[in-house]
Amino acid sequence: MHGASGQPGSNDPEGRASGQQAQAERKELPSDLRRESAEGDALLVVESGARRVVRVPIEENGAAGPVTVVADLTGSQPDGIALAVDGTMFVGCYRPDRIYRVPPGGSPEIWVEDPDGVILNQPANPVFVGPGLDRLLVTSLGGWNLVTADPGVTGLPLRYPTF
Repeated sequence: MHGASGQPGSNDPEGRASGQQAQAERKELPSDLRRESAEGDALLVVESGARRVVRVPIEENGAAGPVTVVADLTGSQPDGIALAVDGTMFVGCYRPDRIYRVPPGGSPEIWVEDPDGVILNQPANPVFVGPGLDRLLVTSLGGWNLVTADPGVTGLPLRYPTF
């Protein structure tokens, strides 16, 4: 069921609205998520409004575990992430126009930025492409172009749900 905003919503057993109402009360504004590893035992979630990436473990019973911050990107507007096989994370931020590289267990470092917004122009969802997943492709929210680069690591293949 979807609310008027298009956000997923439902009612709990007492009839209270959830989803849309909960989203209105939260400031995190999740914009992207990825399975953290090939095993898929956790999700990494980009919270644009909170300017961070969080890790949500998936418990054995399928429930979400305790949330932990893996990248504080205060001062940026993160939008999407791409993960490498070695655990490196690339985060596209459409404000300012930059891409962070976050090594496993490390702090975010600016991998590339475009202060004038001419080439990156609001980089959004990075993704690994190519036969060997050895190129990083970045979309542009503010333009009509795609940018690719050699990140020096191999991408983790995307996981698709099976039904």
